[in-house]
This record gives sequence, C-alpha cells and structure tokens, in this order.
Amino acid sequence: MYRILAFSDTHGDNTQCFEWIERIPGVNLILHAGDILRDAEDLAAVYPQTEYVSGNNDFARFAPAEKILFCDGKNLFLTHGHTYGVKHGLRTLASAARLKGAQICVFGHTHVPYCGYEDGILLVNPGSSSGRYAAAATCAVIEIDQGRVSADILTME
Repeated sequence: MYRILAFSDTHGDNTQCFEWIERIPGVNLILHAGDILRDAEDLAAVYPQTEYVSGNNDFARFAPAEKILFCDGKNLFLTHGHTYGVKHGLRTLASAARLKGAQICVFGHTHVPYCGYEDGILLVNPGSSSGRYAAAATCAVIEIDQGRVSADILTME
C-alpha cells in the first residue's frame, strides 16, 4: 500500500502536521498544497519525501504553482487551486487535472476539507491543517492499494 499524507493552508503553524506525521504509520509521500511555503520547507527539511507548491499567500518565496507526481501507478496533480477558481466550483480544476493526465488532484485554498469525484478525478482538499481560519485542523490521507485509490479527511482531536 502507498500512503500519502496531504496538508494545506498551514498559515505559519505546521505543528499539527508534525504530530500527524508521527501518528500515521507508513507514509510514503507528504504533500503541502500551499500557504505558507516556509511551513512546507520546514516539513521537507525533516521529511525529504515532502513535495509542495506555492499558494496565493506565498509572495516572497518561490516554488512551482503546480506539480505532477507519479505515485504507485497513478498521476497526482498538486496545486493550491486559487488559479482554478476552487471557491466557485471544482469543474475547472477537474478539467485541468484530466488534461494533465492525473487521476488524483490535491488542492487547498478554501480551508474546507473535501474528498470527492468530479469528472472521474479524485479531488482532495485537506482543509486548513493548522486550524487557522477553520473550525478544526484537518489533513487528508490518500491510499493507493493495488490500483485502487481511497481518501479520508482526519481532524486533530
């Protein structure tokens, strides 16, 4: 089984991210879908299997706005989502993921956790992983097992 732990929108507080990484066994890949890059860089310094992109609040630092990652036979599209209008719907994002050949898309920006399919693409928003600007700190776990993909949202208790 291939396990992905996804974060987004930490906004200067990645403490919860480190706690989740320690709690969840067998993580192959860690994702940060933007806002704030410094938080993602701190994760990557400790966990080299971390991939990240920039968000709409990442003004002074540089990282790509999106990435395509190959994960256990599946293509994953990682983006913050603000350039795809995710606060107004997910159709544009799903179309972009499809055009890029992705079966999975991880995004952020809305601070609202979400796992669901749009046009055959699994869309996953981990929500706000610090809990800032949200009711609770959340993250997403994506698992690929013999070609089957599943995703769940976890809430820090």
